[in-house]
Amino acid sequence: MSAAPLSLVAARARMLAGIRPVAGVESVPLADLAGRILATPLRAPRDIPAADCSAMDGYAVRHPDLSPGRPLRLVAAALAG
Repeated sequence: MSAAPLSLVAARARMLAGIRPVAGVESVPLADLAGRILATPLRAPRDIPAADCSAMDGYAVRHPDLSPGRPLRLVAAALAG
């Protein structure tokens, strides 16, 4: 049996009721961080890798370009390495 959907106001109130402020800030060893919440922003001291280089395996398509039974045209390839 499923419950009736909550209104936006009721869902927001329920969510906010479960939020508690951060009680304090402490430094903890890396091995003990599991299950904890970051209290302040974390920034890396330098970019790794130092150069702008990123690639992902996958495909990108625009929905208007898709038609049933019509193949997509390959426009570029990014080889490994």
